[in-house]
Amino acid sequence: MIRRGLLFVCALALPLVADEGLWLFNQFPKDAVSTKYSFDVTDAFLSKLQLASMRLGSGSGSFVTAHGLIFTNHHVVTDCIAKLSASGRDYLKDGFYATTRAEELRCPGLESGVLLKIEDVTSQVKEPMAEAPKTPAKTAAATWGGRAPRGT
Repeated sequence: MIRRGLLFVCALALPLVADEGLWLFNQFPKDAVSTKYSFDVTDAFLSKLQLASMRLGSGSGSFVTAHGLIFTNHHVVTDCIAKLSASGRDYLKDGFYATTRAEELRCPGLESGVLLKIEDVTSQVKEPMAEAPKTPAKTAAATWGGRAPRGT
């Protein structure tokens, strides 16, 4: 009975096609977006989008000002908010609103990364792998010159 139900659900899902996803900036489906939404995505637009996007701690975010103000989800900065609340205020419970740039709070220790460049390194990885030994014994012999590594 469970198997039939699972097969039925799978059969229903067959005609579904994802209309969204996570696309590399250098492999964005420009034609599909243009056709479906009448919006032309240019290389310049994708370049600006790439530089505005970031990895932030365990999540993602984006720049919203040229001065570095970042927009992200609450769960990404919950730990930071809790640390900033140690000064007698509970920002997790009460929230926080900066009326000026000088009042904006910083998250010490929170690291962010921005993707500046995308480079295809497929051939750099595949070429050495084609020449690599195919068995563990040959790999050890090639790596250690026929002798066991120290400490084994």
